[in-house]
Amino acid sequence: MLQLAIPSLTQELSVEIAPGEPLFVLGANGSGKSTLMHKLFRDHRAVSRRVLAHRQTWMESGTISLSPQDKQQSEINVGNFDNADGSRWRDPYGATRTNVALFDLLDRENVRAREIARFVEQNDYANAGRVAGESAPLKKINELLRLSNISVTVSSDDNFRFMAQRNGSIPYSAAELSDGERSALLLGATVLTAPAGSLLLIDEPERHLNRAVTSPLLANLFRLRPDCYFVVSTHDGDLCADMAEARVVLIRDCIYRDGQPLAWELDLIPSAIDLPENFRRTLIGSRRKILFVEGDNTSLDRPLYALVFPGVSVSAKSSCRDVEHAVTAMRELPDFHWLNVWGIVDNDRRTAEDIEKMRANGIFALDVFSVESIYYHPEIQRRVAFRQASIDGGNAEARLTVATTQALAQIELHKARLARRVAEKELREDMMRQFPKPRDIAAMGVHQVTLDIAQKVRQEVDRLDEALHSGDVTTILYHFPVRETPALGRIAISLGFQGRTQYESAVIKLLLDDGDALQFVQSLFGDLMLEISRA
Repeated sequence: MLQLAIPSLTQELSVEIAPGEPLFVLGANGSGKSTLMHKLFRDHRAVSRRVLAHRQTWMESGTISLSPQDKQQSEINVGNFDNADGSRWRDPYGATRTNVALFDLLDRENVRAREIARFVEQNDYANAGRVAGESAPLKKINELLRLSNISVTVSSDDNFRFMAQRNGSIPYSAAELSDGERSALLLGATVLTAPAGSLLLIDEPERHLNRAVTSPLLANLFRLRPDCYFVVSTHDGDLCADMAEARVVLIRDCIYRDGQPLAWELDLIPSAIDLPENFRRTLIGSRRKILFVEGDNTSLDRPLYALVFPGVSVSAKSSCRDVEHAVTAMRELPDFHWLNVWGIVDNDRRTAEDIEKMRANGIFALDVFSVESIYYHPEIQRRVAFRQASIDGGNAEARLTVATTQALAQIELHKARLARRVAEKELREDMMRQFPKPRDIAAMGVHQVTLDIAQKVRQEVDRLDEALHSGDVTTILYHFPVRETPALGRIAISLGFQGRTQYESAVIKLLLDDGDALQFVQSLFGDLMLEISRA
């Protein structure tokens, strides 16, 4: 076992890693990942091998240009440089590292051949057969490449040159491999030739490699070297999530003094094999505050909430039920006490009792029917209209009047359907409230559910009629699914935009530029904003 010490803002984090069980260091660009990898190298220099984030992957040629003496001195020079602060951001030994990795790979081939020959000379055919039966280093490299979705094979010739072939093609210099192919070859060579017990510090393996290659490449390297320790830094959360058995150190920031790192803001996610993949992917790369919202990554919800709740990771779930399930499940995770999780769902005319019950579990129902009610709130319309008028010279007030008139006209045309849609949701809730309880089922009797559909629809028609006659757009937006009509598109066009997409992009731009507008939208989430700010 190997003990890693990482200073955190609260206390020193001590992480024990076992051979073959990787530890991932995950963080955004600039969060201090490479700085931490440099510290770990210094702490364990005697057994460490580094694969730098800013590594060189190109080769001068496919020919080894080092003698054994040159190679030995090169390793001393590289090791001394890696111990210096400057190695965190530059590398004058890029070509040297490439040559050393290829030299080691070829040397392992030669050592194996000499060992087989020695056993044969001693008539020790059993041991000769044993060594011959073990995969040669180059054979392991080629198996690794194939398992990692790279369709090239690598060989060496009598002139100490590395050659490559693609699907049985004519051999060509390994220097002519693609950037990603060379990166995979050099990473594989570095790991496979490391001495047993080495600490392999791999910084940003995803550089030069696509996702289809990086994940299987790492997984197979871990499998092939169960006698080595691995620490892998990355900003690819999906890469960590692919390794369900791995622990992850989440880094958010690094504190420096006089250019030297003092401590990191971080959390340790333990091994989570039994954690559902969708939750693990949410955890990996998230901040300590997570907000689940309805929709998907292309919906209106996500960009709006990302602005309204700065410093909070926004994760989209497809439906209200998915949001409720995610919040409940993650709040019950015993090993993630440092997380603060909430959810936002559309109001959908829920009862006050239901809203309060959900809120107690960290799920807040919007006061509005849906998120479109915020994008098209009259105050937001007004602000966007005046910004647009300042650009194209239009009359903002006149446009706002036309937009209201057009929207009300469209809603009038769809009045009956809108009322039925709202009534449908309320009837569904009424039915669930009358659903038989355990005691009713135990009684084995007849349970009747009574729903007055006509009355419910009439109530909604009357409510909508009243709002239409008074021109109360706010009430209509808050309580009816206006997004299911052409009304929102008519508003956008009336305000000088080509359609809804352009208008909604203008709203996001408004919130980015106008602090007062953003503060107004934040005020619509009063209690939730307060709770998040206190967490």
